[in-house]
Amino acid sequence: MSLPDNDRIADPLDRAAAETESAIAAAITFRKPEGPLAIGECHNCGAPLAAGLRWCDKACCDDWEKEQALEKLAQERD
Repeated sequence: MSLPDNDRIADPLDRAAAETESAIAAAITFRKPEGPLAIGECHNCGAPLAAGLRWCDKACCDDWEKEQALEKLAQERD
């Protein structure tokens, strides 16, 4: 759906939708990544990775998350 310029939008619902879309785009831009920072290698298996990547693939990510959950449970038990 293509909306006219913001100053020409008369319908309050169209204005609200445009403002919501803008707020979501800003939130995505400034979102902090969850989990560990990229360090140039896979956090699970240690394989070298391109800049910005944290795991080799989804399987390594899943394995790492499971390991972290188990470590958290172990700490809570102590």
